[in-house]
Amino acid sequence: MEAFARCVQQDTEIGEAWANIGAIHMKQRAYKHALHALKEASKHKVRDWRIQENLMMVRERGSVPHVTSFPPHVDSSPPPPGCLTLSLVVR
Repeated sequence: MEAFARCVQQDTEIGEAWANIGAIHMKQRAYKHALHALKEASKHKVRDWRIQENLMMVRERGSVPHVTSFPPHVDSSPPPPGCLTLSLVVR
């Protein structure tokens, strides 16, 4: 998590790092923290289906109100240089 936190400290618009922070929080069952990180991720990676799927799961597991519309396309842009990204989908 520290590496992803350093990435977003350097550039708050790295959606992949936010998504991975959210996925780690999901694994730790820290759903409020996961929701915050995944919302940040979705601001910068609007069309990434993995982020949207994780947002749905966090809202379901954390009893957080959710939205019903999702972006129509998948974002396939490469990650920013210098940042390790995983873009995990937690099940």
